[in-house]
Amino acid sequence: MRTAILTKFFSVLMVPVLVLIILQGEATAQVQSELPDSMLMLENGQTLLQSGQVNAAELLFYDAFQISRANSGFYSPQQIAILENILASSLLLGKWDQFLQRAEYLERLYAQLYGLNSAQMIEGWQKLSYWHLAAAAAMDSERTVWHLIKSRTLLWQAVSQIEARSGKNDPALAPLLYQIALRHYYFANSTQRRGITSYELRSDSPAFISGWSQSKNATLKRDYEVGVELLQRIRGIYANSNHADAETDAMMLLYFADWQLLFGRGGEALENYYEAWDMLSAAGFTEEQLDRYFGRPMLLPITSLNTLISAGENSELNTLTFSYWSSVLPGVQAPTEHPFTLLIDAHDSISKARASIDLQPSGFNSEARGRSGNSSFDYHVTNISWTEQPLNSVLAQAESNISLLKFRPVLITGEVVSAKDITLDYMTVGPESL
Repeated sequence: MRTAILTKFFSVLMVPVLVLIILQGEATAQVQSELPDSMLMLENGQTLLQSGQVNAAELLFYDAFQISRANSGFYSPQQIAILENILASSLLLGKWDQFLQRAEYLERLYAQLYGLNSAQMIEGWQKLSYWHLAAAAAMDSERTVWHLIKSRTLLWQAVSQIEARSGKNDPALAPLLYQIALRHYYFANSTQRRGITSYELRSDSPAFISGWSQSKNATLKRDYEVGVELLQRIRGIYANSNHADAETDAMMLLYFADWQLLFGRGGEALENYYEAWDMLSAAGFTEEQLDRYFGRPMLLPITSLNTLISAGENSELNTLTFSYWSSVLPGVQAPTEHPFTLLIDAHDSISKARASIDLQPSGFNSEARGRSGNSSFDYHVTNISWTEQPLNSVLAQAESNISLLKFRPVLITGEVVSAKDITLDYMTVGPESL
């Protein structure tokens, strides 16, 4: 009897509570349905960003972020695209602390959504690495070094996860290892220009050590050696893969020669360029095919890893594009990977110009086929003639940047030749263009 009375009592008591819960749920659903679509707001913000209205775009991105959290919860995949646009606007506006906070949040979001052992997390680390590289390029302070180190560390995290999933010889490691090598080149190039020597980059551990100094030559030597180690590992990975062939091996030798040339070891580089030509010729490539590939000027460092000589066949033979993206790295081509495409597309006010340039070998003895007599070999710009001149306010800077560019030497019938009347489209992108 008592049990029946209590049951009836609680049943009566719970009715209004259940009604209240239902009404609250309906109210919440109604509020959510009345909220603007965060993806539509994102698109509107991108339109503002592309028209140069960065401040207005940033406000819209933040509104989209908050509405996305209200509609889809604190952690949802759609937040990734919104946060990336917030990162872009933060970089363009020079809001460094805000950029760092949002980058850290984005890393946590990837981990929360997909877990540290997922393929999506590996992709997320790579994207975040490029964001920190973009931040390093946009700054001109000690923070530049920190973001370069963070960029490299994130790539090592991706490498470690791939190794744990599929071993140390997975070909998927090669592009990541090459990007790590490029981070060392960026660091060495920045160090050479600004003399930052109180930091160390290590290839075996993502350690950040400060409070000591090392000579500029010593730091450059270390970055060169780390790059050699990484490029040799890449070549070994491809040699041991199921797709090993002479073409891939020769291409990896070309990247190694590029690395030597970038660090002033022209004679050694020249010897390897010749050897790569000979390897491809022995593998059955015709002289016409080789002239088409080696006869095309190429800006160094090449920003992505290609294993086939056909990779650049669609590009114009005598036309290059240089995207100036950073006063910290004035003679270095902007990467083509995301997020740099997002930053390049961020506004219509990109500064563009066009020049005709000549490329000439120096320190070169054509009779000495290799490093003997060519120890100071280099390949660089000798003439700049503007066909579409940049603004007078940036003309001197543009010519200085072009003079710093590095090129893979042009080979015709296996021999180094000059290259004349090369069209160079010169663009200023990212924060530098504002």
